[in-house]
Amino acid sequence: MNHIGHFVLVQTFLVAAIAGYWKWHRHPYLAPSLLVTASLLLGALLALVGQTYQTGANSWQLFFTWACLLIPWAIAAKSNAMWLLVLSLLNLSLYLWHVVNPGWPQDLWTNERSLMIWGMLFNAVAVAVWEAAASHSNSASSRWPMRLLGTLSALCAFWIAAQMIVEETILVIPLSLVTFWLASAFCFYRYLRLDMYFLSILAMWGTAIVGAATIYWSLDDFNLGGLLFSTMVILIMASFATSWLKQVRKEVNHDTE
Repeated sequence: MNHIGHFVLVQTFLVAAIAGYWKWHRHPYLAPSLLVTASLLLGALLALVGQTYQTGANSWQLFFTWACLLIPWAIAAKSNAMWLLVLSLLNLSLYLWHVVNPGWPQDLWTNERSLMIWGMLFNAVAVAVWEAAASHSNSASSRWPMRLLGTLSALCAFWIAAQMIVEETILVIPLSLVTFWLASAFCFYRYLRLDMYFLSILAMWGTAIVGAATIYWSLDDFNLGGLLFSTMVILIMASFATSWLKQVRKEVNHDTE
């Protein structure tokens, strides 16, 4: 098949998917599937354009352009799946951008640390914007995308903190950002909009960081005493986190009665 045939094939399926969504846009299951299909076909069309005409663009530019073109569709459809697709493409663009721009800004950090810092900040801002734009519904069906993004932000923050423990260095800017992220997330999801999932993530995050620090500093020679001490610390932290979460849950149940 020549280039014209490739374009005709992809564009035909794209138009068919958009037309199907336009006709069945009120269908609860078919409409989201058709919209996601059209979104994937749009990405395939962009990739075909880049491959056919050799535009010389970097990979991150393809995914970033794809995400930007999908934003109006996500706004019009009001679909959680579409917004999650857009944010996933932006996360991928961020990763690919760091491949060609390591250590930004101005080689201040290593490429891995820079990527994790910007990943933490981007996903935290995405969750904050989503929380501000979303309704006050606490149903799992409406909150699972932001919980997924929040988990990704927490993993990036954990990597930053764990890396400083392993390297035995304190970097002011990364430490300040992680501390601000941790305090903001705790205050918001504990006092402003209670969410047990995010509180559980924060409890696991604190337990994991304390456990990682204890293991690293007490098992230099892999001695039995250090192993016993680190095990006890992790068990105590896990017990404390579990008790605290149960107490919060009891307060919530008491307030709703």
